[in-house]
Amino acid sequence: MINIKKIAVEAITYKKELCILLNSLGAEDVEQGLLILKASLLTRDFKSAILSRTGELINNYTIDFANDSIQITASINAKQLGPVDVEYQINIQELRFDETGHKLYATFKESVAPLGNMGQKLAVKAALMNGPLLKTATKLAKVSFAYVDGNNILIDFDKFDFMEKLPANLSISYLSAKNSKLTLSFNI
Repeated sequence: MINIKKIAVEAITYKKELCILLNSLGAEDVEQGLLILKASLLTRDFKSAILSRTGELINNYTIDFANDSIQITASINAKQLGPVDVEYQINIQELRFDETGHKLYATFKESVAPLGNMGQKLAVKAALMNGPLLKTATKLAKVSFAYVDGNNILIDFDKFDFMEKLPANLSISYLSAKNSKLTLSFNI
């Protein structure tokens, strides 16, 4: 059973972000069971909220949806490695978001450019010998919701607290990433 009080409390808690999200959605699309998220929503509208939650780890980032991939560019402060620019091209293989589970399977390509001196460049090169920087970062940060194996990533949404607040019968599927739009279908 849906708990309206819980939903109302969450809506009020995140009303600014919710208003921005709702303003970005089209009523006709939602009526057809489509969620179309524009890259500008994540790169511009939610940017300050996202950066404030990452602390000093991320200085800047951009996200785009093109050629059926999610493209992320970021300037990060990799603690022991120093400042680096990273680029990711993420291709979603499967989004399982239904009563059987809530997981995202994807492949990715990573490009890392150290911004410091020669010593930092050598340290980054040595770190990359153990696999992608993303793998090292998830291990060092002890991230419990993401698993990286080679250039494959699994994100387990069931590890997030917010999942218990969503309706059990909510189903979401990945459709496409193109023209700066991520298109998902949903059903409740």
